[in-house]
Amino acid sequence: MRTRLLIIILFVLSIAYMDLSAYRDLKNQDHAVMINAQATGGTEPQLMLSWAPNDSQIKYEIYRKKATDIAFPTTAIANVDSGIYSYIDKSVVIGERYTYKIAALGKAIYNYGNNNPKNYYGFGYVEGGIEAREYEMGKVLLLVDSTVYEPLYAQVSRLISDMENEGWAVVLRLVTRAEQFNGAKVKKVKKVIADEWAKDKKITTVFLFGRVPVPYSGISNTDGHPEHVGAWPADMYYGEMDNTGWTDFNVKTSSADRPENRNVPNDGKFDLDALGSFNTELGVGRVDLYNMQAFHKSGWENPEIELLRAYLNKDHSYRIGGKKDFPKRGIVMDNFKTMLEGFASSGWRNIASLCGNENVTGIDEYQYIQTLVEGKYLMAYGTGGGSYQSCNGVGVTTDFVGKNINAIFTFMFGSYFGDWDNSNNILRAALCSDSSALTSCWDGRPHWYFHEMGMGKPIGKSVTTSQNNDSDEGRIYYANLFNNPNNGSWGTEDNGLAGRQMCLLGDPTLRMDSYLTCSIQNLSAVQNSKNSVQLKWDAALTENVYHYNVYMRYGTEDSWTKVNTQPLTTNEMIVDVAKEGRIYFQVRTAELLTSNTGTYYAHGKAAKVDIMYSSSVSDDALFSINSYPNPAETESTISLNLLSASTINVEVFNQSGIRVKTLFNGSVSAGQQEFIWNLTNSENSRVAAGVYFVRVHSADGSLTDKIVVR
Repeated sequence: MRTRLLIIILFVLSIAYMDLSAYRDLKNQDHAVMINAQATGGTEPQLMLSWAPNDSQIKYEIYRKKATDIAFPTTAIANVDSGIYSYIDKSVVIGERYTYKIAALGKAIYNYGNNNPKNYYGFGYVEGGIEAREYEMGKVLLLVDSTVYEPLYAQVSRLISDMENEGWAVVLRLVTRAEQFNGAKVKKVKKVIADEWAKDKKITTVFLFGRVPVPYSGISNTDGHPEHVGAWPADMYYGEMDNTGWTDFNVKTSSADRPENRNVPNDGKFDLDALGSFNTELGVGRVDLYNMQAFHKSGWENPEIELLRAYLNKDHSYRIGGKKDFPKRGIVMDNFKTMLEGFASSGWRNIASLCGNENVTGIDEYQYIQTLVEGKYLMAYGTGGGSYQSCNGVGVTTDFVGKNINAIFTFMFGSYFGDWDNSNNILRAALCSDSSALTSCWDGRPHWYFHEMGMGKPIGKSVTTSQNNDSDEGRIYYANLFNNPNNGSWGTEDNGLAGRQMCLLGDPTLRMDSYLTCSIQNLSAVQNSKNSVQLKWDAALTENVYHYNVYMRYGTEDSWTKVNTQPLTTNEMIVDVAKEGRIYFQVRTAELLTSNTGTYYAHGKAAKVDIMYSSSVSDDALFSINSYPNPAETESTISLNLLSASTINVEVFNQSGIRVKTLFNGSVSAGQQEFIWNLTNSENSRVAAGVYFVRVHSADGSLTDKIVVR
């Protein structure tokens, strides 16, 4: 009898052991559902979602909303059992953008009062679509520290040109510098932003460049250290336009080690610790390389200026394709493996959605710097215990000095350095490094969400999406959910939601695809009646252009207005105009690109032209060009009708856009003008037979005519 009882007990214990051994410890990667999406167009469009297998997950719930909607519906569009790692959505509409959420129900062992397996949810998000419509960038307010503007005038002007080429309307304002905290100067900067916002709600983004005054706000110690309680840098103040929550009469704490963190009434530092019922309307990003002495080089007269110059050079190089050999892949270094918040899941979740779940690699501690020096990656995430100048497992600030850190978008998390406004702060070190790194943020408390970048949106859009994830609309994105076995309730381990510490360091207008698109050729504008202008252009030299978009603005405006209501497939357009004076036009290609989560139209580089418009001009005195004979065998006469006296430039180009000869560059009177081209180049040798373009720039506008040479 005892033997039989012992056998039964051993059998029961073995079953219990088998049940327990079937589950493993929870990993931070389990918090992330790593999603890809593949688009199929045609008469039966569909989007196939697929995700990386996970042996602890037993069910997948799939939710979908339009990208423009705020919240996900409460009912899933599908439920998928374990062992199946894909779902085909056949109800998508071509042209629409969708956001998908996959909630993975899993079972694992984690520290929640006992060592038994418990339920949890991990989450993944992507923006997807089939031939999704172009995303309009809007207007960026570029606030430049007035002391750095003159020495960096050429680089800042180039930055503005780069942003305009990508579809941004740019408003430049110079602001007063503040090396130390100055609450009065912070409010002056906010007034500049508020005044521009009041004039034009098309502003979506604020780019702070140089030592723009740093706002401070709050009372918490978001990294958990008691000596770090109080105000932290809070650039979101510049992006929140309601402005009623930023009081300075309630918080009173003076225990922090850093004087900047101490926060008492009427000191210029705000009380607000988290947005709560407020929203940020503007995505704010900052490039501030003051007080980064570790990167100063001997011989530099002004090291801060040189670091800013190097950053703008990196930024420009990325935008024009200088980093196009960086593959869409990323690394994750996780040195916080046992905490339920699963900080590194941000790396797995975001990099997978943007680069593909198969293109994310976990690396060992202290391999972060070496990996990025030896290889090239679009994204890199690292987390570990820290100080202002170190992140355990990643490295220290000086590890970034003199190194080619080959990642564009970087994210880190650890103690102290999320409070970034101090000497040689490691969160800013990536921006000072050589070669590539252009953004950095403190991602872990709370988790950030960058999935929208996968369909052509700028990183500044991800700033507002992440900051507003605990606003009056409620919680939209989750990083995890855990079941409490004691009472069956579900809760999340995600601290610091909508916290004032959420700052993007880097250019907020950057996109993943900015260098992949091209521009049209030979754009010209001619007034062809009393109330219209005719635009003509040659197609871009690529097979990937599917249509064009035309934008205009009058000389008194700084925002662009889209002219065409439907995509243009022809190479010309007549635009109705209503105001006298200078009118600016731009024509942009729309190219169909394929990302990790679908296909979408991306704006190409803008070709720009302007014209002086007058409603009093008679129809027989309009600005025009005519070349004859055409085809030409010995010479061609270029006949112009100019509306006003001006300095003009008449040049001939070949089909590759190379200038062949300048026919005239000087001042002429209004009316009929003629110039003869004898079919020779600048060296007076006859040109080869083929197609050439004569291009005229004048105060009235620009004209181009095609000449065939036999």
